[in-house]
Amino acid sequence: MDRLITYECMKIKKDRHKSRIFVLILSLVGIFVFGIIVYVFANKEHTSSSIERHSSSLIEATSAPEIEVLDATGISKYAVSVVYSLRSRGYDVVEFRRLVDEPIDMSHIIVYNNRMKEAQAIAALLDISSSRVFQVEKSKADVDISIVLGKDCKKNKIK
Repeated sequence: MDRLITYECMKIKKDRHKSRIFVLILSLVGIFVFGIIVYVFANKEHTSSSIERHSSSLIEATSAPEIEVLDATGISKYAVSVVYSLRSRGYDVVEFRRLVDEPIDMSHIIVYNNRMKEAQAIAALLDISSSRVFQVEKSKADVDISIVLGKDCKKNKIK
């Protein structure tokens, strides 16, 4: 009888040993699979954030310039028509305000952030001479282009 009990105890110990090894192997496999999942999702997030960064910089480079229209015409509602005209052509007019109480003689365009090509197109649209388009270097302006409308707008027609 003692031998039978000893044999059963050894069998139980052997089964425990097998179950512990099984649990250990299962745990290692689980940790390995979890590591792969974390690695894949971490790289997916990194890749998608990298793509988002590059696409947002591309969108910024190709998007319409932000424009402010400053009214110094002395002509009632002329500047408002300029704002509507620019917006209807896809320009992003973000600010519109009266500049001074006294009208300025000549209209001009001030260009910030390397948007000279767009400013020249706006100058042609508003019939402002290209010699009145000025580039400002290293500016921290809130907009890309400022359009200052002067008294000469009386004769200018919006094309």
